[in-house]
Amino acid sequence: MFLPSFAHEDLLPSREDTNVLEPVPLPRKQEVLKQMIRYLDTDVHRLADTLKTDFHVRFMMEFVGASFTLPLQGPGNQEVVNSALNVYSSWLLDQKKPEPISRNEKVYYTEMFSHISLLFNDMQFSATPKADDQKSNIQRAIDIRKRALKILCDVASQRFTRMRMEVWNSLLRVMLGIANELLEHSRNNLGNFLQKEVISSLFFIWMYAQLTKSSVHSSSSSSSPSAP
Repeated sequence: MFLPSFAHEDLLPSREDTNVLEPVPLPRKQEVLKQMIRYLDTDVHRLADTLKTDFHVRFMMEFVGASFTLPLQGPGNQEVVNSALNVYSSWLLDQKKPEPISRNEKVYYTEMFSHISLLFNDMQFSATPKADDQKSNIQRAIDIRKRALKILCDVASQRFTRMRMEVWNSLLRVMLGIANELLEHSRNNLGNFLQKEVISSLFFIWMYAQLTKSSVHSSSSSSSPSAP
């Protein structure tokens, strides 16, 4: 699951064994996700011990990823999405996380980055408020997306000495895809509200990626035997 434009730009490989909740009608989907995401958010630290297989982790991630496709016009869905971000923030940044994620960060981090990109689908964003409460709803929807960008930046700054280059590559590709999506719509809707934050986040993450690359290069050079 990722922004539809990713497939057109060939940024990440697509999978057919995901997005299983897509056919579910929106009212039913909202009901299911409200319960599941609340459960995951409440028990996220305990679940780090109980989600022991790839199947269990992927099953739970289907719900988290689907929550990022919910329309953010109302506070109910906004609460669900914020809780979903709590879960991914924990799995991306905390030391304690489900063992399959720790064992295969490349696969699971790429999946989580991809899911978060769904929040930046311009087609799901409406910026035409008709009342003050709708204006506040729009601002909360913008703030959720800013929080998502901060989580991605925190991954870069807090884990840059531990992430492999393959994970950096996935994170940069996702950020490039998000930037492309928003700059393409920079004169209206979501791009108009977030282009500054997205470009700043992209350069921030790129900078840390370069630091990692330099560190890896220095380490490999120092460990190479000296020429006779």
